[in-house]
Amino acid sequence: MESDKVERTFEWWQEFVGYANAYMERQKDKKNKVTYAIGKVGKQLLKAQQQLAEKRAILMEDINIKYCMTDPALGFILMSPTGNYQFLPESQTKRLVEQREAVKKLMQETFAVEPCFATALAPDLNEDELEIFAGVVIRQEEADARRDKLLAELEK
Repeated sequence: MESDKVERTFEWWQEFVGYANAYMERQKDKKNKVTYAIGKVGKQLLKAQQQLAEKRAILMEDINIKYCMTDPALGFILMSPTGNYQFLPESQTKRLVEQREAVKKLMQETFAVEPCFATALAPDLNEDELEIFAGVVIRQEEADARRDKLLAELEK
């Protein structure tokens, strides 16, 4: 049975990757079904990250061209001796503001990955990992049950 894809923002996936990397680092050479699932999802995320980087580079270049200085007589783009675009101070400020806004907007775009659910949960998953991995590498109901068990143990 094929799983439905999980769609989240780039910003959310960045947080997922942070937790996934920390978990994988903790496991080091110990493989389990959660590390396998994270690795499989990670390959999809890598492709999406490459697409995001390309899209970001194009956006930044478009904004640079919009605000860079040109030779008034010939219309050529003016470059510094080191090959960088040149900007007037007021154009530089506008460029930076527009780039910041463009990146914020880009990070709110969504993309979907095919989840890969671990068929056995590792015992060392913490509450935060259970929450962020739920629906992606851990089935939601299994994450909820494990989280409830952790909370019950804490209340003792």
